Amino acid sequence: MKTNDVDRTMEIPKPTTRLTVRQDDLEGARAALPDQLRFTLVDANVTVEINLNRDIIIGRQTSSVAQVHFDLTPFIHSKHGVSRQHCVISEIYGKLMLQDLDSTNGTMLNDKSLKPYQRYEIQSGDRMLLGRCDIQVEFVFKRRYATI
Repeated sequence: MKTNDVDRTMEIPKPTTRLTVRQDDLEGARAALPDQLRFTLVDANVTVEINLNRDIIIGRQTSSVAQVHFDLTPFIHSKHGVSRQHCVISEIYGKLMLQDLDSTNGTMLNDKSLKPYQRYEIQSGDRMLLGRCDIQVEFVFKRRYATI
């Protein structure tokens, strides 16, 4: 990791905190979000695209009630150390944020260890390490714009 990397940690206020966010600024930021996220499991050489229309919980699907939107079970072995609900990617104030869900083996973003339940901004090309499962995330834009 470079020593001059910018810390992209975002402090998220408590739900009861009122923020003064201009609606048009928020709509503009949300319009710039990708339509999908492309996850590349580096060791397995597998790519999966997921629509970005809700929070994406990443982990291993089991018979329990807990829901996972990106199930890594078909691509990894137990030795990879991925928890059932390992982390989540959410849209917060027009930015995509990664949050470790207090996983057993932790989450890293671009070689930086994440604190559980703290949100970190992600960008296209970032590398996530879930336990020992190496994943690259890329933003995919599929919107078609009218030309004049």
